[in-house]
Amino acid sequence: LCATGILAFAGNWLIELLYDARYGGAGPLLVLIAIASLPAQIIQSYLRLPLAAGNSRLHAIFTISRALIQLILLLLLVPQYGIFGAIVAPVLSILLCYPLLVTILRRYNAQDLLHDIVCTAIASVITVVVLWQKWSIIQPIFPIF
Repeated sequence: LCATGILAFAGNWLIELLYDARYGGAGPLLVLIAIASLPAQIIQSYLRLPLAAGNSRLHAIFTISRALIQLILLLLLVPQYGIFGAIVAPVLSILLCYPLLVTILRRYNAQDLLHDIVCTAIASVITVVVLWQKWSIIQPIFPIF
């Protein structure tokens, strides 16, 4: 989470440093993509548990469910919101699939609620601070503001 937070803060500067002016629009996108990857990082440690326990069926159920929900969200959000919809769809798919993940984790007595709460709080703080600090460069991407 910390490395991604640094990338979110430095994303625009990094693009300006490494590329010429033709790639200026990539900076705000890198900031948003870094923020959008935070929820996936929180649940990443849980995703391989069913496989490690020898239950590829549960892993497949979760993976396919998340993929289907993400595909539906992409089909709904991209035509209306463009790149913003493409960035938000994976985040929403993780949030919508979280109850299924918890159900799977409970089978193995592996849910770490403290981990989820602390990491979600850290990710939320990173998101709010980055959006507040970088709003002037990312606001044009948001079609609703």
